[in-house]
Amino acid sequence: MPRCAPKPRKRSDQYAYARRLRDRLLALVAPDGRCHLCGKKKRLEFDHVAPRTWKASDYTWHRRLKLYEREITEGKVAAACRSCNARKGPVYDESAWDLF
Repeated sequence: MPRCAPKPRKRSDQYAYARRLRDRLLALVAPDGRCHLCGKKKRLEFDHVAPRTWKASDYTWHRRLKLYEREITEGKVAAACRSCNARKGPVYDESAWDLF
């Protein structure tokens, strides 16, 4: 008797998995759970200290998080709150952080 292909996982399960993986990666970047610029604990995002070489919209959530994991091990990513990350913008020079 042939085996049936497994049912695809629900989309909600995939998003839950991606959120857990993202939270685990943020815990690696910021063990204290704080923004590296202002010290806030809310709405943390990945902040690229060095410019990334890939376009986020070209990848799925899971693949993006794997790329973040690689960049974390290379020291190219830090945790920043949403407001600091947006204020900093696409500046990849550490001297620009002195503005905060």
